[in-house]
Amino acid sequence: MNDEEYKILSEWAMAGYKIHDMLREKGMTLPAMKFPQDMTVQPLTPFGGAIVRFFLNGYSVYLDCFSKLGCMEYPYWEVYDGEDCHRFKMEDWQEMIDFVVSLGRYDENKRKNGSY
Repeated sequence: MNDEEYKILSEWAMAGYKIHDMLREKGMTLPAMKFPQDMTVQPLTPFGGAIVRFFLNGYSVYLDCFSKLGCMEYPYWEVYDGEDCHRFKMEDWQEMIDFVVSLGRYDENKRKNGSY
């Protein structure tokens, strides 16, 4: 790792601590979630204001706690099904997972240019 890479990772880590403190100050705790045994979970580096981002069964999912990516007045999960966005309150994570399960597996060939 070169000096520039180290600097970027250090800044990213410090931002993570700041976000953790911001969540705590607002009384928010990220939920512990239980995924179905056959679900594929691929963690992604969060960006664009997302606190957490991953693929569930190939579908893009992120958590926005500060309304930086959408227009919700509360923390929410957003699932992109390849055509439309679906939002769920942060505490409704089980409903969000059930929704992703109902979609089946995402056709990875549809994803263009590695977009989320």
